[in-house]
Amino acid sequence: MAGATWFDAKLDFEGEVSYGFRLGMEADRRFSVVMDYAQTDPARKTTGKSARVSSLRALGQCRVLTGSIRPYLMGGFGGVLFNFDDANDAAGGTASAGGGVEYAAWERTRFFAEYLASFYRMRSVTYSSTGTVLSTGERTTDALQSVVAGVSVGF
Repeated sequence: MAGATWFDAKLDFEGEVSYGFRLGMEADRRFSVVMDYAQTDPARKTTGKSARVSSLRALGQCRVLTGSIRPYLMGGFGGVLFNFDDANDAAGGTASAGGGVEYAAWERTRFFAEYLASFYRMRSVTYSSTGTVLSTGERTTDALQSVVAGVSVGF
């Protein structure tokens, strides 16, 4: 899958291309369980320094219709890792929700497009040059959002 990801303004990241893969199992025509890995490498707007942002999620997918065009809802849990070039790395758990539509082109091949938001808790921490904590901010709930499209092939 490939698409675009954008972040809350306080991270100072530009929106960026994202890519990933998904493995899943269809329980029946309406419900699937998938493991999803996505990665993006955004740059800071002010400094140009980049970060690698990786997420791994377990998602449930519920199809609203079962014809050749199938809108669906998704939700699940996972984690996100921020590997910064200009700050300490951070990681946290996520809760994700979104929706999309898939088109069953052939019996085992589908094209899909979706929107997914992953919510995580974070707190900003400022360190001295020796690594001592100078200040900590309030804990907030933030989101990284993505729009992706892809192809799925069943076995």
